Amino acid sequence: QLQGEVKCCNWIGTLSERKAHQEKNCKYHDVQCGTCADMVNRSQLVRHKRKCRRAWKKCQYCDTIVYSTKLVDHWKTKCPEVAISCPKKCGEDTILRKNLSQHQLKCEMEKVKCPFHEFGCKTQILRGEIDDHQIQAAEYHKRLCRAMANGKHQ
Repeated sequence: QLQGEVKCCNWIGTLSERKAHQEKNCKYHDVQCGTCADMVNRSQLVRHKRKCRRAWKKCQYCDTIVYSTKLVDHWKTKCPEVAISCPKKCGEDTILRKNLSQHQLKCEMEKVKCPFHEFGCKTQILRGEIDDHQIQAAEYHKRLCRAMANGKHQ
């Protein structure tokens, strides 16, 4: 048996096992940071990665500083400058995420109340189908308007 002679390491084993111990387990052995390639003591690697000079990246679209391992997620879910497809599947696929709420105000696939809602029509319909609904429900809407004018709400 040979006691390991690596900076305060209490490892005990054979000389042939020492290299494997150092490369895989020894917390006092220097290892390369996968982010910046600096050599760092294994016991300090987690701390180093939190402050690593290359761990933070600037988003190429919105200039937000993002942890490098989260950059793709930032693009997919948060970046306001990335073009996305309409979640309602209207066919529009070049909406900047920051403009999604404005798009939803005119999106043909957004569910909206009938324009005669205030008169009593309870229909919720896709914005793109309002014209068809108004044609099909014209008589019903006239009755609602007359009832409202006469003080009777249906």
